[in-house]
Amino acid sequence: METGSTLVANGLEVYEDICRISARLIVNKAALKNHAAVLPFIQTLEGLVGDREVAFK
Repeated sequence: METGSTLVANGLEVYEDICRISARLIVNKAALKNHAAVLPFIQTLEGLVGDREVAFK
């Protein structure tokens, strides 16, 4: 849930946050070595995420 507009539009409300979740992008070593294949995808994701926390290891 980001803005809550879908909840409001459907007459719903948050009673309790159970836990925070996050998404992970997993890339195998062979694909990671070929940056040309993976980097454009990663950059697209970064553009979509915006100011939200992003951690690459």
